[in-house]
This record gives sequence, structure tokens and C-alpha cells, in this order.
Amino acid sequence: MWRLLIRIFPVVFISMLSAIVVVICILYYSFDNWLVRESLDYNKSHVFLLKEYLSKSQSQQELQQRFKNYQQQHFGTTYIIPIDGLTMLSPEMKQRLLDGETVSQLRTNYLSWIYPVLYFRLGDSDKAIFIDSVKSLENPDDVNVIIYGSILLVFLFFLSLWSSFHWAELKKLIRATEQITQGDFSARAKVNKYASTYLVAYKVNQMAAYIERLINGQRDLIHSVSHELRSPIARLSFGMELLQKISQKIDQNDQLRPRISELDRDVTELNDLVNELLQLATVGQQYLTNFQRFDLGAMLHDSLKILKNSRHAGYITTSWPAELGDYNGDEHLLERVVTNVLHNADKYAVQRISLSAKKLPNGDYEIVIEDDGPGIAVEERERIFEPFYRLENIWDKKISGYGLGLSIVHKIVLVHHGSVDIETSTLGGAKFIIRLPTL
Repeated sequence: MWRLLIRIFPVVFISMLSAIVVVICILYYSFDNWLVRESLDYNKSHVFLLKEYLSKSQSQQELQQRFKNYQQQHFGTTYIIPIDGLTMLSPEMKQRLLDGETVSQLRTNYLSWIYPVLYFRLGDSDKAIFIDSVKSLENPDDVNVIIYGSILLVFLFFLSLWSSFHWAELKKLIRATEQITQGDFSARAKVNKYASTYLVAYKVNQMAAYIERLINGQRDLIHSVSHELRSPIARLSFGMELLQKISQKIDQNDQLRPRISELDRDVTELNDLVNELLQLATVGQQYLTNFQRFDLGAMLHDSLKILKNSRHAGYITTSWPAELGDYNGDEHLLERVVTNVLHNADKYAVQRISLSAKKLPNGDYEIVIEDDGPGIAVEERERIFEPFYRLENIWDKKISGYGLGLSIVHKIVLVHHGSVDIETSTLGGAKFIIRLPTL
């Protein structure tokens, strides 16, 4: 906070000071002659009356008294000064003064105002009367409005220059945070170290680096464990085949075969689990995705093959336009998204499953999968995408699965910068809404 205030205060102060100086200088040097003429014209009668008043003096003493009376009644600075002492006047102006003319000169304090001063010769003497703080125009308030309005505009201009720099640095931070939230933890906010957002960007970069290390460590661990499990699983599969052949010769009553078949199914499930873990780790690597245009409707039709042998095959309804259009993404991964959700719906549905898709007015695509199963409680809709999270008891063998399917779905959709939402279906069960933005 203090860093931001320390930066803003001098910026505002310097911008305001610069605006005042620029406007005053422009007016001073651009409208010098015009303001002088206006000042002389407007104060002509005032100077004439003062000359007449002083010229009626009969003696030097009376002149001094009359001038003193004028000083007491006149607002501002008025005094008598030798003409030779007017160093601020040019030789030409001095000569005009000696010729009996009234001359005017602009002065400024470079802070808020330009004001004229008047000089005229005192009789036939070598002295002149100096009058300060005279009116320069008939409507000085209008001039004030112009001056202060110009100062405000120039101030806003200087402030906008700083704001554009600040906003450019802020956009770098916003872009980096957007990339991080979309799963690209290698993104960094490259902000100028003199920017007010530098500390925030530095902390965001530290956070992203820490999360990236965690994610990479988790992915490497999954890869290592999965690959290390493949060898013993392969040996187990080979051993199970040998055991099954041996059992056919020594077990005349077929008492071992059911047990061996159960063990074989367990090995198959373990192998499937390893494949799921590898898939989960691979999806996290956004750079492995193969983005290209493909027919979204054809992909949806192919994804229905997973339910070909389902007990609900005759109760599946589909709905999407014949010309749904092409989508730019990874066809293989997106087909995995639809098949995973369809497989999940098939496990829980009582009878009916619905698959629909449409193109939204903004060009994005929406895929909806519904079932008439028990549905998903609101408090569990966020956790359902966590790896290994299952709604039923983990030891319940009635419904197979490892709790990785929806986690993979969530990761794939995030890679495509989309979203997955869960609602209650009109069929009575769960309703998965997959939104895919146009890339």
C-alpha cells in the first residue's frame, strides 16, 4: 500500500505542476500581444483618470499626498520608480514610455495565473508609475475557466500517460494469472521492477513456480509408479495364464478355475488403473494436445459406441443439429470426455440417458449429458472431479471405477479453456454441462 501511495503522490504532484507550467507558458508566449492589447484597452480610462488626478498637483508635496491617497484606495501594488530602473522593459518599451505612452507587460507566477502590469510616465519627469494587479479583460472569470480547464486537461493527459504504463503492467499480471488459472503453471508475469504491481507480480510468480514444482512432482510420481507397476502386472498376467493352464490339468472338479478367474479380473482392473493414472498424468501436459479442426457432430456419434452393449442402449436419446460445425481442439481427448461422462451416466442411470449439443450465440459449444439416476448432491459436485473421489463406498463392487474418469474429464476441458458444471436433470438424475469456447 505504501509503495503504491509513494508512487502515486509524486506522479500526481508532478503531473499537476507540469500541467500548470505548460498551460501558463503556452498562454504567456502564444497570447502575449493579445492580452497586452486587451489590458491596455480595458484600463485606458483608469490610467487617464489617474493621470488627470496626479496632474492637478500644485507641488511635489501635494503630488506625494495624492499618490499616497491613491495607494490606499487601490487594490494591489502601485509605486513610483525611475525609468532607468525598469530593467525588465526593453529599450523600445522604455522609449515609448518616455514618449508619453502607456505600456503593459505580462507577468506570471507559473503556478496559477497570468496578470498584466502597467507603466506610464509621471508628467515630464524621469519617473514612471507602476500599477500591478489590474484587470486584463472585461470578463476575467471566463479567462479563469479557460486557464483552469486547460490545466485540468493537460493534467489528465500527463496522468493518463502514467496510467497507460501502469495498466500495461497490470495487463501482463492479468494475462499471467489467467494462464495460471487455466493450468499453465509455467506462465510468469514479466513486470517492470519499477512498476507499482511489481511486488504482486513477484509473489504470483513465486506461487506459480511452487505450484508448478508440485504438479510436476506429482506427475513424475504418477509416471514412475505407473511404469514400475507395469512390469509386475505383466508378470502376474503371465503367471495367471500359466496357472490357468496348469489348473485345467490338475483340477478335475473345476474348483480352482472360479478363483483364478477372479484373480485374473483383479489383475485386469489393476492394469486398467495404471492406464487411467497415465492418462491423468498425460492430460496435465497441455503442450501434448493435438489441436486441429474436426467435425464435432461426428465425434459425438462415435462416442456413443461405448454404450453399444449397454443395458440402456435402447433408451438413449440424442439431439444436435445436422450441421453442428467444426471445432478446433484435440478430437481424441474430447471424445474421451464424452465417453467418460456417458460411461458414468450408464453406471448410475435407471433407464434413460440423453446426449445433446448445440452452438451458442457467442460461437461456443455446449454438450449436455443427462441420466435418470440418483443424481449428485450439491455439496459433492465440486469434489466429484477430484482424483480417486467416489460417491459410493470404495469397497462396493456393484459399481466399478477408480474415481479417475471425471478427474480426467475436468483436466481435458480445462486444457480447452472450457468448463464442466453439474446440475439436476429434468430426467431426475445428474446433468453434466460441458462448455467449449471457440479457440
